[in-house]
Amino acid sequence: MTSRSTDSTFGLPVGYHGSPSNKSSIIKDFVVDHNVDVLALTETWIRSDNSDQRIINDLCPNGYLFKHIPRKTKGGGVALLYKLNFKVKNTTTTKSYKSFELADYVIHYSPRKLLRMIVIYRPPPSTSNALTLNLFFDEFSQFLESTTTITQPMLICGDFNFHLDVNEDRSAQRFSDLLDIFNLQQHVKGETHKSGHTLDLIITRSDESSLVSNIQITDPVISDHFAVHCALSISKPSYPRKEISYRQISKIDREKFNNDIINSPLTNFSQTNNVEELSDLYDGTLTTLLDQHAPIKRRTITLRPAAPWYTDNIKTEKTKRRRLECQWRKN
Repeated sequence: MTSRSTDSTFGLPVGYHGSPSNKSSIIKDFVVDHNVDVLALTETWIRSDNSDQRIINDLCPNGYLFKHIPRKTKGGGVALLYKLNFKVKNTTTTKSYKSFELADYVIHYSPRKLLRMIVIYRPPPSTSNALTLNLFFDEFSQFLESTTTITQPMLICGDFNFHLDVNEDRSAQRFSDLLDIFNLQQHVKGETHKSGHTLDLIITRSDESSLVSNIQITDPVISDHFAVHCALSISKPSYPRKEISYRQISKIDREKFNNDIINSPLTNFSQTNNVEELSDLYDGTLTTLLDQHAPIKRRTITLRPAAPWYTDNIKTEKTKRRRLECQWRKN
């Protein structure tokens, strides 16, 4: 789920399916295109060892950080990609469950203000994974009971693989009833899968429903699931600042600089074969002249995510590509 970011909100994209090795660059494009602040991913297929570190580096744009729970089986894995101005920590008390995967994060978005964000992936029950609906509802009930002690605003998002748009679907109705019991509200309306149905969800407490707004569903042609965009009514933290040092080399008067080099000890030193002495003389003389002509200056800069290669022409061509890919998928 994701959102076009604004000055006071950030968004959450969910639903990344398939091997990441051939999709990391597409996800990076998606994040840059929409200026996403926080991106939740399911079915990352990223393992716990270092063999997939290259994939993480490829999908993480400049100015972003990545946290993930490695996959347990083929097709699993949940993660969070976020701008570095957010402080995100994993919770340490989260229990693991057999019927679904979850990543539980605490997002610090301003001093003394926190958001509890939980990303969930529920694989459909099958004979191969030996999962059942009853097991999921038992475990998910236990999980929701544990969330009652959370004091911060809470958001649950992810791929639950229920057809919540079908009123006659008993398992979907049972899931909705369970949310009602725990005073939770599901916000996504509309198809989130290329075959139809509402599978990817955004859930808040009913009395915190104003936390979520501007929900949109788009097809970025990343997987068989669509991206669910939303905005959250929380303030975005300011970007971190850093003090840098620099010299204004371009403003040096070259003629004066050349004259000073000619009149420096570099052209008047006594003959010596001592390489170390010559090196020290060269380094010391040029450093002194640079300090005179281009002294070191310091200033504080704001560290912002940057993609200088991403021009308007590239954005236009990517839009054309996505339109053609959508036509290809429909044919």
